[in-house]
Amino acid sequence: NAALNTTAAWTTVTLSASVTSVTDVAYHPVANLWVLSTPTGIWTFPATGTAGSPGLPAGTVTVTQRYSTAGMQNVIWNGSQLVALGIAGHIVTSTDGVTWTESGGHILPVGTTGVSWMYTFYDGSRYVLFSTSNVGVIATSPDLISNYQAVYIRDGTEAATAVNQWGTTTGLVAATT
Repeated sequence: NAALNTTAAWTTVTLSASVTSVTDVAYHPVANLWVLSTPTGIWTFPATGTAGSPGLPAGTVTVTQRYSTAGMQNVIWNGSQLVALGIAGHIVTSTDGVTWTESGGHILPVGTTGVSWMYTFYDGSRYVLFSTSNVGVIATSPDLISNYQAVYIRDGTEAATAVNQWGTTTGLVAATT
């Protein structure tokens, strides 16, 4: 959208608390709530506008910390719940954006002591999770509680690029199905 390439399309929002390094943002349409993942946990603030039709925040917004743990990296809305993930295998879920529950499951690939999850998406039947690229794990799970399957583990022959980059010096890691 060419309109996004203009200064007028962007505004600065100030958060009421000292929240540094917002790593991701998601919208909960039923609760009409914006959700932020940060290095200090999960924070929320109410959206303006009606539920399901969020208005853009402006000025200073009052944020509330809803889950406190180090290193939350990604948050998504899958149509029925929020899912946030981060370092040390943390995967937390929430149906309302306020109460968060640790999923209790994560993969420990051979030769590692833990996985730090950076990104996830939900394809309608399963979650696909991506670790930091220096660990190099891609996994799937239907529910984020059990049935994890590592579908890719970097074997050391690929170039380990900078952390959080899922490319190599010659291309990208990609798959179908």
